[in-house]
Amino acid sequence: MMEFSEKLTTLRKQAGLSQEQLADRLGVTRQSVSKWESGAALPELVKLISLSEMFDISLDYLVKDFMDEPGQVGESSPDTARLEQKVDDLTRYVKGSFYAYDSNTKI
Repeated sequence: MMEFSEKLTTLRKQAGLSQEQLADRLGVTRQSVSKWESGAALPELVKLISLSEMFDISLDYLVKDFMDEPGQVGESSPDTARLEQKVDDLTRYVKGSFYAYDSNTKI
């Protein structure tokens, strides 16, 4: 299980970037990147979004400790499959496979 600081360090090194180069691309100081990588601080949301776009990874992967491997876009997890089934069920329900009650009372 990798924490944000470890993921950021790994991603930066895989991209062949120094802390200074990453800082320049994000518009922050090298000290900020150093603090993120040491776990002393976390970036603001806008910087997290920039990092996810820069490294082509999801925000979920970047910030959730329990996600060790970045998934491919469109890859289904058991949770995704359950969510998709619920959406399908709700869609069928809304499209008319439910009981309708028509009252004879006029308002």
